[in-house]
Amino acid sequence: MNAMLVYMTDNQATGEAAAFEFLATHEDIWTQWVSEDAAAAIRSAL
Repeated sequence: MNAMLVYMTDNQATGEAAAFEFLATHEDIWTQWVSEDAAAAIRSAL
């Protein structure tokens, strides 16, 4: 969470932009939270 707050501050990014950044760079974390089908859908949406 702190890393995303730093990202937002450094890049003057919105919460939405930080969410995309998190999904793009921390797949190893968020894929543990969702089903494989959901993960595949998220990957294709990115």
